[in-house]
Parts: sequence; structure tokens; C-alpha cells
Amino acid sequence: MSALVLKLIAMATMLVDHTACALHVAGILSYGTLYTILRGIGRLAFPIFGFQLVQGAIHTRSKWKYLLRLAILAVLSEVPFDLTIFGTGMTIYAQNVFFTLFLGLLAVYGIMYGSRMRNKLIGWGFAVFSVIVCTAAAELLHTDYGDAGVLMISAMGLAAADLPRIREIVTEKQIRLATFTLGVLMVTWLSSTSEALAFLDLIFIYEYNGQKGYSSKLLQYGCYLYYPAHLLILGILFVIPQITP
Repeated sequence: MSALVLKLIAMATMLVDHTACALHVAGILSYGTLYTILRGIGRLAFPIFGFQLVQGAIHTRSKWKYLLRLAILAVLSEVPFDLTIFGTGMTIYAQNVFFTLFLGLLAVYGIMYGSRMRNKLIGWGFAVFSVIVCTAAAELLHTDYGDAGVLMISAMGLAAADLPRIREIVTEKQIRLATFTLGVLMVTWLSSTSEALAFLDLIFIYEYNGQKGYSSKLLQYGCYLYYPAHLLILGILFVIPQITP
């Protein structure tokens, strides 16, 4: 299973989740069994995105451009996010998941840089400090998943750390599975027991072959823009007709 297939699974489950949110905000779908099932399916999306963020941090040639893309998408996605998830044009009390991914990536970079320092005590101290700062920022900014999201990504980010002794005795697949499991444990413990449904993602992570799959610039930017675009479409279809006279 390639990175592209993983991404498509995450995008599909996220669409199910956000459709349920939009229908609820519009008053079409009330709390109940169907709503719970649809939101449960959506719990599979964020951990996959976090996992792919770490894989991107490991393989990207331009780390700062990667951060910049996330920052731009965070800004572009905020109004569609607030509209579809909360039924408002803008709110300061919740920021979209790209802010969480941005801070999570910063934390992963801190882990990567710190783990490669010659002085391991100072290096890992720097790594821990980076995670703490990014986690606190997520809480202060009220980003989607908040501190739990950044800590989940940070736990997965251990796969990007310089751990030579560990890598002598375990495979890359085992490291990916272990750090993914740790990340899901973290987000479940700090966020909600419903997040435990993301353990189903381990099936996909196990099948992941470390390959990108089909890739092109059009597809790459299409996947990035999918987040604000699908939120905007859901908002226009379901939410705006309910909040406009």
C-alpha cells in the first residue's frame, strides 16, 4: 500500500466525518446512531495524516517549504472550517487542523534536530522543549485536537529520530507500527475514547510499503487543497442555506 492510497483513505474518512458535522450544523442530522457511526469513521483520518506528516518530514528535501505550505493552508482553511463545523463565518475559539499539523511538524523537526546533536543530553532536552512549546501553542490557539494532536504527531515523530541502536535490531516497518500505536494511545488518552477507533488504521500502516505511489504536482496540490475545498463545498451545500434568511 503506497502513501497515495493511505492519503485517499484519510481523505475519504475525513469527508464522511465532516459531512456528518455539516448535516448536524444545518439541523438535518441529529445526534444518534447514524451520527455516531459517521463521526466514528472520521476518527481514522487524523492519525493517518499525522503519520504521513512524519513521513514527509523524513523524506522532504525542503523542510521550510513544507512548513510554509502548511501555514498557507491553515490560513486558507479557517473560514471554510468555521463555516462548516460551527456554522459561523469566523471564530477565535477553534482553529483548523492545519494549525495542528504545522505545530506538530515543528515539534517533529525539533525531535529530528535534537536527536542528531552530539551531546545527547542537550539534544533530547531540546527535543522535549520543542514538543512542550508546540503543545502549549496548540492549546493557546485552540487548534483542532489541541495538545493531544501535537503530542500524537510528536510520538509518531520518534520514527524520524536518530536512534541507531534501536535501528540495529528492529525494522523500519516495526518502528512505524510502534510509533503509530504510541501516537494513537496518546491522542486517545488525552482526547476521547472514541479516538481508539484509529487503532483500525494499523491495518493500513502495516500494509504501507514506504513508497509514494503515483505522484504529480497537480495531484500533490490537489490533495492539499482538498481540505479547504471540501469544507467550503459542504458549507455552501448544507450550512449557508440554513443560516441565511
